[in-house]
Amino acid sequence: MAGVRDDAIRYNFTNNLMPGANYGARNETRSFSHTSPKLGATYSISKESSVYTNISQGFTPPEVSSLYGVAAIPDLKAATYNNYEVGARIAFLDGALKLDSALYQLDGQDTILSYTIAPGNSVNRNAGSTRSQGLELGLNWTGDKFDARFGTTIAKHTFVSYQVSSTLDYSGKEMPQAPSNITTAEIGYKPVSNVRVALEMVQQGAYWMNNANTVRYDGHRLFNLRGSYEFARGWEAWLQGRNLTDQRYSDSASSSYSGVGAYAPNTQNTYTVGAPRSVMVGATYTFDGKK
Repeated sequence: MAGVRDDAIRYNFTNNLMPGANYGARNETRSFSHTSPKLGATYSISKESSVYTNISQGFTPPEVSSLYGVAAIPDLKAATYNNYEVGARIAFLDGALKLDSALYQLDGQDTILSYTIAPGNSVNRNAGSTRSQGLELGLNWTGDKFDARFGTTIAKHTFVSYQVSSTLDYSGKEMPQAPSNITTAEIGYKPVSNVRVALEMVQQGAYWMNNANTVRYDGHRLFNLRGSYEFARGWEAWLQGRNLTDQRYSDSASSSYSGVGAYAPNTQNTYTVGAPRSVMVGATYTFDGKK
């Protein structure tokens, strides 16, 4: 399998207010374009099992908000990514157990990052180069009454080259807000054919909150409960209980501490508080297989 994708985007920005500190950026026109190749191959081991490999390139231009959300338009380049991946999809036990796995490496050039100067004051910048390497693993098992699934990602995301200033160089550091592991596991039970109850565990690993790798979020573990009941053709009632143990956690944690000078966690750290224990009920109707 081989292919080529050509992307082109043009921004024609017009500010009808007086450009300046209070009213945003000046008028301008800017264009980005890139041709991205892709090459892949798949080998079938059996009817339900195969191995594959992919080499591809991606292209990400700056978003409108990144360029024109502030008075001074940043001189941002488009980011490009080279992705290398090998994987396997294998079925066991007559298809009841399925394994989906992949090893990947993603090399980024001019990755667009949000650099926090102070809480509430961030600017977008291009990092020189980044690298993400990881393993993705998924297992799914389906039985008569029980079913289960397990998925995990083990990864490392690194600044290969990222020099913010003449005194701040984060090259070789791990990227912030990038957990080294995210794992989900679920076990479901069907007492009758139209009822299903499932318990889910979500584990998010620790990650660095700042570029200097000096402030760390420890991660969290959540438990969720779901139930569904198909009471008529196309109709399904559902119940969800989230964060059953009422765990205190953060959806996102960051720090503006540069790694130089005094560290003031009360003013430099920012946390987005995760939802407490909650219960939701609802109903879903499906039209010809589409909800």
